[in-house]
Amino acid sequence: MAVRAGEGRRRLLESVAELDERLLDDYLHERPCSPEDCAGRCVRARCRARSSPFVRAAFKNKGVQRLLDAIVDFLPSPLDMPPIEATQSTPSST
Repeated sequence: MAVRAGEGRRRLLESVAELDERLLDDYLHERPCSPEDCAGRCVRARCRARSSPFVRAAFKNKGVQRLLDAIVDFLPSPLDMPPIEATQSTPSST
């Protein structure tokens, strides 16, 4: 089982490293990465790319606190995001 777990971890780290340049550098140079650091940077990268990894249910408030904690820990601050540019479109003449 340890061999299978090690292989699974290697594949996971390889796919996760593609999301963050620093993780990729650590992976290629075989430097260790803590699970917390690895997960945190990847979740942040996905959120910045507007590809949210969060799926939760609020049945009887189960999971709500964990979702709120994840929002605080992982979602980017408004200061981390580029400004939104507004555009004005003309109504179509149909």
